[in-house]
Amino acid sequence: MKVWSNKGLKKAVSITKEGTTRYYGTIQSAIQAASEGDTILLGAGTYELSEQLTINKAITLEGIGTVTLKAVPDGSWSTVNGSKHLLAIHAGTESEPVTISNMVIDANNESHAINTYDNAYGILDNVTIENGLGAGLTVNGSTIEANNLNTSGNAWGAVNVDIGGNVSTSSVFTLTGNGELEEDTQIWSDGDNVTENETVTVNAPAEYILYEIEDTTLKVWSNKGLKKAVSITKEGTTKYYVSIQSAIDAAEAKDTILVGAGTYLLSEPLNINKAIMVQGVNKETVILKGANDIGNTVSLSNGATLKDVTVTRDNSIWVGNSNVSLVAFGQGLTAETTLENCIIKHGRNGVYLNNTANVVIKDNLIDNNRTGIQMANSASAIVENNTITNNHTMGVLLQWLSADNHGIPTFTGNTIEDNWYSDFENRWPTREPQYNVDLTDNTFTDSTYTIADSSGEPGYDDLQPVELGGDAVRPTERVTFVMKTDGNITFPSMTLISD
Repeated sequence: MKVWSNKGLKKAVSITKEGTTRYYGTIQSAIQAASEGDTILLGAGTYELSEQLTINKAITLEGIGTVTLKAVPDGSWSTVNGSKHLLAIHAGTESEPVTISNMVIDANNESHAINTYDNAYGILDNVTIENGLGAGLTVNGSTIEANNLNTSGNAWGAVNVDIGGNVSTSSVFTLTGNGELEEDTQIWSDGDNVTENETVTVNAPAEYILYEIEDTTLKVWSNKGLKKAVSITKEGTTKYYVSIQSAIDAAEAKDTILVGAGTYLLSEPLNINKAIMVQGVNKETVILKGANDIGNTVSLSNGATLKDVTVTRDNSIWVGNSNVSLVAFGQGLTAETTLENCIIKHGRNGVYLNNTANVVIKDNLIDNNRTGIQMANSASAIVENNTITNNHTMGVLLQWLSADNHGIPTFTGNTIEDNWYSDFENRWPTREPQYNVDLTDNTFTDSTYTIADSSGEPGYDDLQPVELGGDAVRPTERVTFVMKTDGNITFPSMTLISD
């Protein structure tokens, strides 16, 4: 092919040696033609690639102007390890490295980005790596130096440094310059296949702190802290854990587990079963989300405290959702167990107690559940300063199932209002002595009441709110208090609306 031009070639791919410049139709053909030590120049433009670009000799690939290598979204990309990357470096030595400079590697969410493998040695200078399906840069059994490296949008994180399978050389990654690794996970090593002779080394600027995760081989280097960090600090030493449950299992009495911002998807109930505190950094940003095939999102017992988190569940299915309680207190508690300053939303039962005592529920927002708080059978608790609102049946339900006696819960300083069918129902039957719940020091929608077995709310399957994917809306009529037995709720100036 010959081209005559008075303004140069667009997207020219060239090699100049001994005063002679040769041009190539593709980058891969230039690589195949190049000799060790050659420099391939890429003219400004976007080079669309439909398969992996493999560098298997010690050459330099240099962009002139604004250069982007971009994966084509045509469905052709391999998912096989040896061919799924936009760019692969399989060559180079310390004295003759592969060098990539002045370009953007855009995997375009179609392929993985850059892989270096099995004794490769490379230098990345002023390179941006973005939108890879895995790590932006994978360093397996290789040595890579990156200066002014920028990354963003890579699915697993910025840089993974590990030995890799079937590799017998160590992995070394060195980061210098002023680039930015924008992903939450910046540099990490899973620690797989590390031995005495095959090691992982990361050299990064001083602001990158090494976090070693307890009971795993995982290491993370970050200059902006760990996202979803779960830690215990004692005597000036902080230890990090791979999950909240693993931290609970390791914790000792009186420990505080600090939970970093993020959404924690729970495939099993979070079981906080010892006298410790699990505390989020911010109740708006720390979200515990239980799966729809488990019985509850959180179990609290034995003197535990849960504080400053949001608790919810997966509502992708409604009928058949097995997660019936967001926070369930253990039965027969003898040590004070506390739910404090949390957001409890989008559950069936927001909070559930059954045949238990020594429960404290305070300073929470319990919102948009089927039932805000349900206390079944003999249940005693201190309930204070909560906001219980917009629940689809009632705010608080005292429910009799089978017990021969009732609990003695107390309610102080709560705002319980705007729940769909009622704010408070006492369905406990008459027992001696009869329990009359005094709600004087609380705020409700109004003072209306009825004497009935229930407020007539629909069954669970028929009451899926619009907000949670159904068609149910608030009823046109409601009542604030429902008493199974006349007088079992005390509140000033109550008004009977039905008998």
